[in-house]
Amino acid sequence: GTKMTYQYTYDESLAKFFNKKEPYYVAYQESIASVPESIAVIPFLANIMPIAWFVGFDVYVNELDETFYHSLQNLKEEFEKYYPQISNKRSNLIVNKILVNIPKTNIFKNAMLFSGGVDAYTTFLRHYDEDLHLIIIHGADIKQTDSKQWEDLVLYMENAIILKNNKKFYVKTNFRDFITFEVDKILTNLGWWGKIQHGLALTTLTAPLAFLNNYGKLYIASTRSIHQEFSPWGSMPETDNLIRWAVTSIFHDGYELSRFMKVQTILNISNNLKIQPLLRVCYNEYKQSLNCCKCEKCCRTIFSIQLNGMNPNDFGFETSHKVYDKIISNIKSGFKTHGTKMYWDEMLCKYDNSKFYFFEDYNFELKKINLIFKTFDLVKNDPIGILSNKSKFKYSLINKFPKLFQFYLKLRRKL
Repeated sequence: GTKMTYQYTYDESLAKFFNKKEPYYVAYQESIASVPESIAVIPFLANIMPIAWFVGFDVYVNELDETFYHSLQNLKEEFEKYYPQISNKRSNLIVNKILVNIPKTNIFKNAMLFSGGVDAYTTFLRHYDEDLHLIIIHGADIKQTDSKQWEDLVLYMENAIILKNNKKFYVKTNFRDFITFEVDKILTNLGWWGKIQHGLALTTLTAPLAFLNNYGKLYIASTRSIHQEFSPWGSMPETDNLIRWAVTSIFHDGYELSRFMKVQTILNISNNLKIQPLLRVCYNEYKQSLNCCKCEKCCRTIFSIQLNGMNPNDFGFETSHKVYDKIISNIKSGFKTHGTKMYWDEMLCKYDNSKFYFFEDYNFELKKINLIFKTFDLVKNDPIGILSNKSKFKYSLINKFPKLFQFYLKLRRKL
């Protein structure tokens, strides 16, 4: 009663989009046997309907929650604003029974998707008094086949003092693997997961839990910000806030905050609450502790904490003045996205050496910081392009041979 495996058939012309060896499933740690079919089908439809909109095919289901049925219609209209080609495709959702799901009680709880990173902790702390249920997903940032990182994450969740009073739900799914690389190729520059799938897929995985626990609101933390140049993304207020079913509404939280402002929010609230959350921002397969403290994302977060006059070692990092060389190296490598460049631009504009946290040697570190500024000035005007042909080829191989790629990762970790 804890795992849902979906049975579905499709026309032969659509076979290339679906992994025949791996039907879509979602596994929970508690029984969801009492969840009605009209709710249980939601996670599947959330992943299928966007493909139908872009490719053009009809989808038939037996029954569906009325609120989610209308939510999908609204979402399709919203996606059409950014991808007009959808309007030229036939993609009807045909439902045999559209049902209204009435809550058993008027006492509602709230929940959030939680990963332990900056975005997640910002939302968690901003709604700290709501005693949020935390939903942690295996199969999104951590691949379903990566047991090592998942075990580390569960251990972190269970031992984090700040999270000890929050009920936790662990969910495992193959929503990134039951479809093939052909789905990625629907978009000109690839990136189906980031640009289309993830907001709808992540939030709707919680539908059975929401039904059982009577969630009135589910928070998904923003990754992007109103301070960035707008471009369509798979998780943004315009789409996430349209997702709803039964009595549950999705709320896209923190969009008004830049990345640096989120770090400030975490530090300010945790200081008022007299707690120190250990941030988990890194998914580097080489890391031996909570964060690798070498990658761009780690360096960016460490530097943000220092800019606010606090010690990164108090917030989940193991670092020292050596981090400056790592920062310089990351900046020299260039920025993968406009957003990443904007993060560094904003941070460097906030620099004030009278408030900055220095590890050991003020004069030595000041020279390193000046070098960071010079390095950034040299590369900040470099153009940021789309994936190179080499990157596309690598991405294609990873998606076509996921098991081989996981074996490769395990081998690298041992070397």
